[in-house]
Amino acid sequence: MQVGGGRLHYVEQGSGPPLVLFHGAAYLHGDMSKGPLGARLRRRYRCISFDRPGHGYSSEYPFHMAPQHQADLLREAVRRLGIQRPILMGHSFGGAVALAYAARYPDEVAGVVTLAPQAFPKATAATVGFGLLGLLQGLPVLNRTISPVLGRMGMGKVIEEAFRPQKVPRSFLAATPAGLLARPVQIRSTSQEILTDLPSMAALPRQYRLIRAPMATIAGTGDIVLDAHDQAERLARTVPGTQLHLLPGLGHMLHYFAPDIVMSALDEVRDRAGL
Repeated sequence: MQVGGGRLHYVEQGSGPPLVLFHGAAYLHGDMSKGPLGARLRRRYRCISFDRPGHGYSSEYPFHMAPQHQADLLREAVRRLGIQRPILMGHSFGGAVALAYAARYPDEVAGVVTLAPQAFPKATAATVGFGLLGLLQGLPVLNRTISPVLGRMGMGKVIEEAFRPQKVPRSFLAATPAGLLARPVQIRSTSQEILTDLPSMAALPRQYRLIRAPMATIAGTGDIVLDAHDQAERLARTVPGTQLHLLPGLGHMLHYFAPDIVMSALDEVRDRAGL
């Protein structure tokens, strides 16, 4: 769909209450909808999975990748689809987008589920390193020479780190085109999310008090990308009534290994929303 001066790619599957899915930084629309969680979601929900701005088949947009800006754009896309009050589910940085959406448009959201969310600003050596790699994608000389090679090397490392302590499953590899992940535009967009918009992430938690929809957050205690206690547990303390699920030993990509727990939390939010 053409929206906001660019193109947003989405896939719609299943039937039932509307559920909008936001993938994490560096990934694609199929991360949740094509893996082991996807088949369960499609049986009970009308799932709309977006490639967020600058990812997959969606355009880059002429603004920074702050979750607040993405929330505004994606909200317009949801309205174009005729959806009034969806449940939002976001993984990692997609969780920040879902939280921004729910805070900015509290009357338009039925519920929120965040998976290993980035709810508060966090910069690690690994994320800053990947962010700096992404900034190289803007140099024309590198963009068409060594950048694609560096992108593939960097993405492989990022994927391995995201799944630890678990192994990268075949279902992820089958659902994720490596060429799309390694494109300079994709890595550049991810670097902007990691580096450029840390001030925006710092401002976001002050808006969480505006969220009125029932919410659940799920995180693995083995997550080495975003610490479960620093992010999900802190989020649950910040937004009263949030149902917190800490999964022992699971890493950042917990939805590949605990789809039944994710479904249970989602169904609970749906019931609390009266859908």
